[in-house]
Amino acid sequence: MKKQVLIPLLLLSFSAFSQIEGANLRGVSERSKEAEMIDALCEQNPDDCYPDACKEGISNALTDVKNGSPKYYFFEHPSPDFTSYLWVLDNRYNISPVFVEKMLRMEAQCYNNTLNETMIKQHGNKFWTKISQQADSLNNLGMTEAEMWKFIYCNVNFLAKTGTQAPKVVVYCNIDEQGKMTETRIVKSFSPQYDEEALRIVKAIPKWKPIAQKLHIPIVFDINMREDCE
Repeated sequence: MKKQVLIPLLLLSFSAFSQIEGANLRGVSERSKEAEMIDALCEQNPDDCYPDACKEGISNALTDVKNGSPKYYFFEHPSPDFTSYLWVLDNRYNISPVFVEKMLRMEAQCYNNTLNETMIKQHGNKFWTKISQQADSLNNLGMTEAEMWKFIYCNVNFLAKTGTQAPKVVVYCNIDEQGKMTETRIVKSFSPQYDEEALRIVKAIPKWKPIAQKLHIPIVFDINMREDCE
């Protein structure tokens, strides 16, 4: 079962900029840093190379940090464990998570990378490590993501399979600050029978961590997902 790792989703992960944590960037011009970031991102994703968008992301990040309203961009609906990471950024460091649908990916990457550099300057080289540690502490207050998937796939009724493709249903659920589920609905349907079973198993999850979170839980009705069930 796939478990999402608690790391910044859009921070640079390539050698040209990997030394940013712990590096002494004083004396390096803003232009050279900007050019290096653009070159590295364009090399990594040639089909998503938009230098002007990157410049816009860098400028917006510097402005938002100066105004005390930084953001953190991500493109995929966060997993249960990752919601803790976003909660820590928002509630303890005033960095607002923003789910991106229309913004150019390169603009968001350059924004996040500039934010990364700024946060390290302000809080030290271990800033993101500290965020992950705080998120892990929150995850221990409820079911971890791995425990949630185990509960789902060890208790869901897989029903009678039709066709060659495993049925998939995506359930949206809203959890409040007390860890109580306040809303569930289907956001990707397969059939009434599978939708009903997906809602049933999500509502049956016994323990959520006590932070507000909005989740999209994809349930694949494939018996091969069941493992380590006692």
